Amino acid sequence: MKTSLILFAAVLSVAFAAGCSTVPVESDATDAAQYRFGNYDVQVYSEMDRLIAAADRAMNEMDHARTDEKRSGHETSLRYRGPGDNLVLIKLKNLGNDRYNIRIRYGLVGNLAMSEQVYEKMRARL
Repeated sequence: MKTSLILFAAVLSVAFAAGCSTVPVESDATDAAQYRFGNYDVQVYSEMDRLIAAADRAMNEMDHARTDEKRSGHETSLRYRGPGDNLVLIKLKNLGNDRYNIRIRYGLVGNLAMSEQVYEKMRARL
């Protein structure tokens, strides 16, 4: 019984680790990005108001409407809904010295291609 429990725990650990890998994403010298656990994380140099405006314009172009905004301290969370009731969550966090982390989660479990598309549309508007 104890051996089966240990084997079951080992199999679950391997399955979890295999499904949640980090994928490096191509980027230029001004920002670095990675996709991990369904979240697309990018660090950029900008200002909070410019990032919010860029996110709004990018999501509007993709036919998504903002449904919620929460601000607390150095963080802002923007929630959008789009065609097919797709959920997009964009979190902006001030890391200091005009450096921000942008976290994009497209859908409930994440979608790398769509998250990249959201970021590229935002980046063009910064």
